[in-house]
Amino acid sequence: MLEPLVRFWWRLKVAFAQAYARMAKVDPRPRLAKLAFEAAQRREYGQFFLALDLAGGVSDWHPAWLANVALAYYDAGRVADAEEQLATALEKAPEDPTVLACYGEFLQKKDLHNDSIPYLVRATGMMPANARSWGLLGEAYRVSGLGAKARECYLRALECQPGSQELGWIYNSLAFLAADLGDWTEAARFWREAAARVPRTEYVWYNLGDALLHAGDYRGAVQALRKDLRVGLKKPDYTYYDLAYAYYRLGDLRRAMICCERVLDLTPDAPDALELKRELQKACTK
Repeated sequence: MLEPLVRFWWRLKVAFAQAYARMAKVDPRPRLAKLAFEAAQRREYGQFFLALDLAGGVSDWHPAWLANVALAYYDAGRVADAEEQLATALEKAPEDPTVLACYGEFLQKKDLHNDSIPYLVRATGMMPANARSWGLLGEAYRVSGLGAKARECYLRALECQPGSQELGWIYNSLAFLAADLGDWTEAARFWREAAARVPRTEYVWYNLGDALLHAGDYRGAVQALRKDLRVGLKKPDYTYYDLAYAYYRLGDLRRAMICCERVLDLTPDAPDALELKRELQKACTK
């Protein structure tokens, strides 16, 4: 319900900008360019391309705007346009921190995480209060295997914007770091924070349930895994398997068997599910 209202409100803003420009006899393109830039930051591609077309292109935009527009181009599948706009932004302002941060993010989108680190280090040095830049640098360190540095950067990002709904992905990454170290209680804590902020992110509820399962909180795992099924963003075979195991550990053999059968309906040859089914059958005969 909310998204259609946002789109309607945005179209009203575009129409107002055009109407105001006609009445005041001023050029509407600067205002339309700002609306296109805002849409690019939100990755609202339909809005972005509409406003961009009405604004007459991006040739005279500020380098920081060009860099953000480039990311929107890339996410919309227009890679050549993204590379062109980033090259222009870097040529115009090679030391602009927003341009550097956007270029670092662009490299990460191309899985060049290690290459993105120098750009993001410079960006965070010039924008120490910018949460997204710290988060991106943390992600680059995490994927590059530098867990301690990644954690430090993620925590710096959270300090910049405490309680921000936009930083749910950082809690998600912190949870992965904790899971890699085998600290499932800590991982569950971070995934709970992530789920509270980005509840419709793929796998976030499953990851929370899996972490609670490893931590021995079987009732909590059941709640999170059932939520994952309700959200329904991915194939549910892993979710049903974890649910079957959680119910098994809680002593609810009937529900455990139902979930196990659901796994085998989806993936008939799943070895873990076949083994669990044998264990359940033995338990039911005792």
